Amino acid sequence: MNQHESPIVRIFQKSNAQNPTAKILLIILLVVILLFPHAKVMELVNERHDRSKEVETEIMQKWAGAQTITGPSIIVPVTVGQDLRVYQLFATQQNLQLDNKTELRKRGIFETPIYTTECKVISEFNIDALSRELPQNSTIHLDRLEVIQVIDDIKGIHGEINFLLNGELQNIESGLGRASHKKRNGFHFSIDQELSGIAIVEGHFNLRGSKSLGIRPMGETTSIKMKSDWAHPSFQGTFLPGERDITGQGFNASWTINKLQHKMNLVESQITFPDSSIQVGFISPINVYSQVNRISKYAILFLCFTFTAVFIFEALFKVNVHPVQYFLTGAASIIFYVFLLSLSEHIPFLWAYTAAASLLTVLISFYVMWVFESKVLAACMAAIKTCMYGFLYTTIQIEDYALLIGSTGVLLVLAGLMIFTRNLNKAPVPPPVPASAA
Repeated sequence: MNQHESPIVRIFQKSNAQNPTAKILLIILLVVILLFPHAKVMELVNERHDRSKEVETEIMQKWAGAQTITGPSIIVPVTVGQDLRVYQLFATQQNLQLDNKTELRKRGIFETPIYTTECKVISEFNIDALSRELPQNSTIHLDRLEVIQVIDDIKGIHGEINFLLNGELQNIESGLGRASHKKRNGFHFSIDQELSGIAIVEGHFNLRGSKSLGIRPMGETTSIKMKSDWAHPSFQGTFLPGERDITGQGFNASWTINKLQHKMNLVESQITFPDSSIQVGFISPINVYSQVNRISKYAILFLCFTFTAVFIFEALFKVNVHPVQYFLTGAASIIFYVFLLSLSEHIPFLWAYTAAASLLTVLISFYVMWVFESKVLAACMAAIKTCMYGFLYTTIQIEDYALLIGSTGVLLVLAGLMIFTRNLNKAPVPPPVPASAA
């Protein structure tokens, strides 16, 4: 034996035959030591995730961010006594048609979805409702009305903006006119004629954005139809679609919202924007960083199972495994997560997972063959690692049942280990002593 080896290593080498409890304790110590590089792997995953978020923010700043369409509505100046006030008239009927086209915009190895939406809106306003809803001593300035359209990120406006009032093309101006608001952006047009009865506003414009697209219902009855080529929508907000059809080529969705659902009055005494909205998120079907993060949480379990397999091989074949060999086997299991992360940033996640799992399974299996000089044990280790990686991938794909599948799998593995090791190091039972001998 090498005289320079530490007492701990010597105990480890002799523990299989003399003190298996000491070996188990030292294996636990190795697991604890390997948690430090595992923590660094977790930090690396979070760092790469943060970097992808930074790239997403940079693209949003240059293209346009998440968009929410509000309106149109009519701003009405009213003189009540000696005071000039501003009221807001909402549509009795509002119809929106949204045709959404998406693409993935890349920056280096990172990418984020962006979109361009063709927006068509038709709103009907009951001008005569003003005289019924306003105070009796008020004077309505029907020749100074303004129609406003609110857009969250105004730099997303792309191309021409066409709005018609009762079939006549209007002159669009930036800002919200009398309804100017520090936290709201958009455009408006002024009405230089007196209106009565039903006024119909028709709008057509193209809107760029990223991450999500929302609509605030601004009519007593609001009908929204949206189609998109994005196959992985996330329907959020206050209202879910009444009808939706999602295919591999995109989706179609529609909403019908009435005033009782979002507590809106036809005329408001102040400039207001509803809190309720519909939201459609354009999410990536597979977030590699969240997937790797979830997988790496099973690292301790994988280390324990791998060390347990090596320990059983060692006990059955009476071969003392050096602590460095245990450590290298565990280190290979930790390297799997780094390799998976680096591959998944360049190729589809399934391919990356298959490549990383296959490479580490082959590496550890060959190492077991060299240590134990047994191809049978190498094949056993390959089968064990293949089952472990296959089980893990299945678990993270079925997110709703991950806890149930994971706990069931661990229980079955423990049951198998109990059965397999039931006769391990069992001392023979001495024969009974004859009564005469006693």
